[in-house]
Amino acid sequence: MSEVRQHNTADDCWVVFHDQVYDLTNYANRHPNGPADITRLAGKDGTRAFDNEHPISYLAMVSGDVVGELVQEAPAPAPPAPEPVQ
Repeated sequence: MSEVRQHNTADDCWVVFHDQVYDLTNYANRHPNGPADITRLAGKDGTRAFDNEHPISYLAMVSGDVVGELVQEAPAPAPPAPEPVQ
């Protein structure tokens, strides 16, 4: 997600839907309800917002805009345990 978060403007708009990353920069202006619905999701996981408004079959309209599959980042390793005090 860290790379997706970097694409968070109307001019560079990546959105995640169902673990797929989409570059919706060009599509935003073609969205039937206007670009704001897309650009507010820029750099984020928009799955919940998408699912609340559309059937999953609508993703076929932007299938050509897939950047790739979202890679889950590994959590940061835990810090080492402190040395016992003697």
